[in-house]
Amino acid sequence: MKNTPTSSISHFPETTSPKVQTSTEETLTFSQARQQYLRHLKSVGRAPSTRLSYDRCLNQLEQYLPHRILLHHVTRELLTDSLLALEAESSLPSPRSAVTMNRIRSCYRTFFRWATAAELLPSDPALWLTLARAESPPTPAMGQLDFEKLLQTISNSPDPLAHRDGILFQLYGYAGLRRSEALQLRVNDYDPSGNTVHVRQGKGRQPRRLPLSISLGAQLNHWVAQIHSAPASRQWLFSGPTGRDPLTDRQVNLRFALWRLRADLAPTFTIRSLRAGFATTLYAASHDLVMVSRALGHRDLRPTLRYLDPSAAALRLAIQSAFGSKSSDIPFRERTTSKQTTR
Repeated sequence: MKNTPTSSISHFPETTSPKVQTSTEETLTFSQARQQYLRHLKSVGRAPSTRLSYDRCLNQLEQYLPHRILLHHVTRELLTDSLLALEAESSLPSPRSAVTMNRIRSCYRTFFRWATAAELLPSDPALWLTLARAESPPTPAMGQLDFEKLLQTISNSPDPLAHRDGILFQLYGYAGLRRSEALQLRVNDYDPSGNTVHVRQGKGRQPRRLPLSISLGAQLNHWVAQIHSAPASRQWLFSGPTGRDPLTDRQVNLRFALWRLRADLAPTFTIRSLRAGFATTLYAASHDLVMVSRALGHRDLRPTLRYLDPSAAALRLAIQSAFGSKSSDIPFRERTTSKQTTR
């Protein structure tokens, strides 16, 4: 009997225990899912400010979850506990408002709805979340006198960033741009021939072209002429300290707070006050709510109304102008009450 060569049995498979397949759903941590979601937002063209807002919200949630928790271990109860903790956080000077808590709930709902649709979760733990009834407080509008005082303070300052800040704030107060819209402008988004700016990253990803006043256009021409560090197609109109990235929301807020203090303006004024002042002034000049809404980039008239808060004196004057002479048109005589029964 011949011995079987070793090579002749090499085709027989080795007997091994079967490998257990582990699904992504069972190993994905919440932190990993959060990073995937941020990449998803970037891939669909969401603005940097939007991505930053979601990142902050989900980071807050992660602080209240067990360390390195798996995504599918996040339950309705854990979300409830995190919301209650955020609402009553003692480190803040005041509790979070109902509007802020609604923003957080909306963030949770959007993130977990995406995770469920992407089959990272078998079911949505945030499906039960509903938004509370809450109205945003009206934004205090900065009047033209206060705005001119702010701009004059900036103009008179030796601060090396004063010119940049002055141009940026005028885009808020004289063109009505949102904070993030102005920060995402590139040099070639300004059209000097048509004196317009092309807002590519509008809210809801709705682009629009906005006309500028002649004086603001002239100042933008002067500002653009000073930008030489990169080709116009790649250069931000308002760059940050490195020159490679645009200014951030936080940086602009700090600069505004600095100038507001130097100009001795009310501490209640914010960057949004410039946009609100633009809306109020434009409405006073046009009395056209639809046009103001279009200039602000709103698709609905309701958010426009938040920026329009006519004073009591203006309301009294309007009523007097419209109806003041009507009271004498129809004379009313004093009548005595008759004891006779009217049939």
